[in-house]
Amino acid sequence: MCDTQNILHQSNIGYVSTCKECTHLHIEIGSFMTILHQKSFERLIKDFQKRKRSKKYFKTFSGTKLLIRLTDSSFISLTKQEFEETLEMFELSNHLFQAKKLIKN
Repeated sequence: MCDTQNILHQSNIGYVSTCKECTHLHIEIGSFMTILHQKSFERLIKDFQKRKRSKKYFKTFSGTKLLIRLTDSSFISLTKQEFEETLEMFELSNHLFQAKKLIKN
């Protein structure tokens, strides 16, 4: 993880931050952390929104949590409420990220 992170948005579920050094987005959801390029983050948000609209989730073996794909090789397990909170955090973070880009230009 980079030392120069600026948190875009933080909630009970985690946070999304940017980095001055690598220009990627750093995401923490519970104890899971990952780094994504801006375009990958935008695709992730679209995927979450699509899943919410269609109500198509992958269920875990326990049946109480949803298995959510983050990248080609990483998944997280969330309750429906945690999924909603994560999507809200992503959407707010993306709006703030876009606003910061506009202000810089």
